Amino acid sequence: MKKIFMICLSVIVIAIATILLILQLSNNQRITIQFISEGKVIKEQKVEKGVVIELPKITRENYVFDGWYYNDKKLNTNAWFDQDVAIYASWKEQMTITFDTDGGNEIKPLSVSCQETLNLPIPKKRGYKFITWQDQKGNNVTNEKKPNCEDTILKAKWELSQNNYYSLNLEETLADVGIIKKFDKHNPNNNAITIYVFYGKECGHSREFLEFINTIVNEYGAYFKIEAYEVWHNQDNHKLFSEVSRYLNTNSTGVPYFVIGENVFRGYSSSSNDVIKKAIMDLYNTKVNERYDVLDEMNI
Repeated sequence: MKKIFMICLSVIVIAIATILLILQLSNNQRITIQFISEGKVIKEQKVEKGVVIELPKITRENYVFDGWYYNDKKLNTNAWFDQDVAIYASWKEQMTITFDTDGGNEIKPLSVSCQETLNLPIPKKRGYKFITWQDQKGNNVTNEKKPNCEDTILKAKWELSQNNYYSLNLEETLADVGIIKKFDKHNPNNNAITIYVFYGKECGHSREFLEFINTIVNEYGAYFKIEAYEVWHNQDNHKLFSEVSRYLNTNSTGVPYFVIGENVFRGYSSSSNDVIKKAIMDLYNTKVNERYDVLDEMNI
């Protein structure tokens, strides 16, 4: 009986020793990885040696995350280690630039690393030539000459182009030809399309077209804005009309002549009313960056 007891005790001792050995070996195979950002441990992870881990994605206000580093080397998206390690987050200070185009096309704010070379957009403003961007102190800002690393507003500086053509909006155009508007105010929304109109001040057909536009403002006015060029009394406007007409392979000399995206209308008839409204909505429902704009295509 005593012998059996001793045998059982030996088995138990061996089992316990085996378990302890396994646990020790297991612990020897596990490592601790510390993730450090801004001098603080933000995460600690225990893994098996050699196991590939996914590096966490983190954010920080006003900074761009530059990646995780170990021994001054940038780690790939996934990494593995065979010993306890501490890896560090690298950050690049970021600034947001807001653009005031002073009547030019809308440009969205730009968030960039303060260490990066700038790639400033070039705005457009009909009848003007872009000179430079300026900061709030009036200093010129270029891709090479950056502003201080802080959120800032840049304003476009323009000079009048050598051309003397000019356009009127819808309300100004109606007043120019003596039409009383049938709406309180024309308020195109931010995504409104542009209808380019070339007209003659005393032209009856031009007046008929503008009368039609006058009647649809309440229903369609949010979807379009007008750039109208009077061509019978302004020679530069007439020159622009000729250039647009040639560019669009129409070589037209008669007015009204109006362009909605890729749709060109020479003259006006009330039978075209539904076609015009459809052209407005088709262009409006096209993504802004996919819309055809003839004057932009001509770099005017």
